[in-house]
Amino acid sequence: MSVSNANTATPPWARPLLYLRTVLRLGIANVLRAVLYRACKRAGIYRWTLPQRTASPLQLTIRPIQVAVKRPSGSRKESVQAEADELLHGEIRYFSAHRQQIGNPPDWFLNPFRKQRHPGSALHWSRIADFSPEDGDIKVVWEMSRFSWAPVFARAYLVSGDARYLTALQLWVEDWWQKNPPNTGPNWMCAQEASIRLINTVVAFRLLGVPNTTELAPFIEAHCERIDRTTLYALAQDNNHATSEAAGLFVGGTWLATYAKARSSRHRERFAKAGRNLLERSVRRLVLPDGSFSQNSLTYHRVLLDSLSVVELWRRSLSEEPFAEVFYERAAAAVRWLQVMIERSSGDGPNLGANDGALPYRIHDSAYRDFRPCLQLASRLFLGSPASEDDSRDERADFLGLSEEHGTNDSQVQTGRVFPGGGYVILRNRNGARVLLRAPTARFRPSHADALHLDLWWNGINILRDGGTYSYADGAAVAEELASVVGHNTVQFDNRDQMPKIGRFLYGDWVRVDPINTIAATVHGHSWTGAYADAWGARHERTVTLEENTIRVVDRLHGYKRKATLRWRLIPAEWLQHDTGCSSGIARIEVESSTPQHRISLGTGWESQHYLEARSIPVLQVEVDEAPATLKTTITLF
Repeated sequence: MSVSNANTATPPWARPLLYLRTVLRLGIANVLRAVLYRACKRAGIYRWTLPQRTASPLQLTIRPIQVAVKRPSGSRKESVQAEADELLHGEIRYFSAHRQQIGNPPDWFLNPFRKQRHPGSALHWSRIADFSPEDGDIKVVWEMSRFSWAPVFARAYLVSGDARYLTALQLWVEDWWQKNPPNTGPNWMCAQEASIRLINTVVAFRLLGVPNTTELAPFIEAHCERIDRTTLYALAQDNNHATSEAAGLFVGGTWLATYAKARSSRHRERFAKAGRNLLERSVRRLVLPDGSFSQNSLTYHRVLLDSLSVVELWRRSLSEEPFAEVFYERAAAAVRWLQVMIERSSGDGPNLGANDGALPYRIHDSAYRDFRPCLQLASRLFLGSPASEDDSRDERADFLGLSEEHGTNDSQVQTGRVFPGGGYVILRNRNGARVLLRAPTARFRPSHADALHLDLWWNGINILRDGGTYSYADGAAVAEELASVVGHNTVQFDNRDQMPKIGRFLYGDWVRVDPINTIAATVHGHSWTGAYADAWGARHERTVTLEENTIRVVDRLHGYKRKATLRWRLIPAEWLQHDTGCSSGIARIEVESSTPQHRISLGTGWESQHYLEARSIPVLQVEVDEAPATLKTTITLF
């Protein structure tokens, strides 16, 4: 399975128009911000405004006071201690999936997957390339410097009273500071990484009851300066960079204003105001009224909600003024969006859009693909009550000292729901079947070519599934396939992608599904229809009908030149091919074609549920040569 370079299908004379259309869709202001940011890097402006400095020792002295928290017991207590003990032995779980030995304290520049250190540890961050084939995926180097381990050590101390965890927390923070002096090395390259690191540090000390550890002032101030100088890049991205960096700037700025008054000045207090303004602006722009986020990704939706939850908790703890009303309206809508997307039984959900292993704030012990802890905490903060009565998902609320609420905000729908802003359609029935359809609105830049992708869940099991991401830098063939139309349950025209690729993270001629209308009731169930036309004149219209234990999909295809390929990406199981499709103990899939000549084959494709993890899955492919054509798929669930 492959995707030809879509640029080869775009004649050279048309490419300037393609770039112009893309610039207009991105927004001229955003493009200018990105250009200015890169120009400042190349010209050395950031080496002047954010100079490399020597890191004076922090000399931390942690004397935790008794904190009024509901301490977990049994398996939850053992789990956090086990993870903290792994850290003490130098064993790290990268992206929640890969155990690697990296030392105690860690080697902050090591890529353990490649067994090599990043060569830029002495360089100013602006002189280091974002993506270098020789250096490997920069996210691997950044992972330890997110400080996700800091709350783990704090929680382990709270449940055990073992001073080893406090000693390790203090040692690791001080060692990182000495090995990564301000603005030096790869771990200062990204302001979002700096924000996550700052927040995790503040959260860890708050958990211990000592948020006012004034020795942290140089550390926090350096991070606020780094974030504040490059917010134009965050704004240009129209994604989680803006919300994460705003959160870091607000948390760090209010910390400095509250606990470092002897060191503070007007410009330091400005960090808090700038963070508040950027956060309110970003939430208003990037979180739509229906709760959809600008990034069409389940994991990045979690990053958004976790960031907002941490900021709101921190604001309350300092009795700061509430954020603007629209902040809380959009946050509540984002909670309801997530509540509809995930499965109650497992907490899992569609492997939607970019999935880069992001779980920056580890104040729970649930699995990476369990989104319930995020939902539970955000629901308590922004809806006023938990999403579920299952308090095993409330560990973060316990540690953070939230009062107990009664009742739940269970907004699971029984028939379906349309999210017209973000472009999602949910069909659901009482027998345990759930269908998710992607209907892109072209409002924000897409990271995946997933127009009219269909995800199917049956009693909590993901039968037809999305591919994920794998990596942004390594394994180019796998990553390219997963982001392309090949990595989704939809139709591919003429071996090309749905949109021309014009950059590592950028498509041109964004497709738009129209109309995003309401779900229609039928005699046997519920139905939805949507369609899009691509830049080459091909058109795909899909109608999906969900009945009791049957899903019927009708794909009407027009305008392609050579062939159209329908793919159904299947759950790993014993699938047997037959003349009209395939079957297993879970489901039977049959495909009819309106054209006499078509090919059906049961092959393989890739799936990545965790970053830097790829496995083979079965894929049913149906090809038709003649246009127009209609393909009718019937999926019977057992």
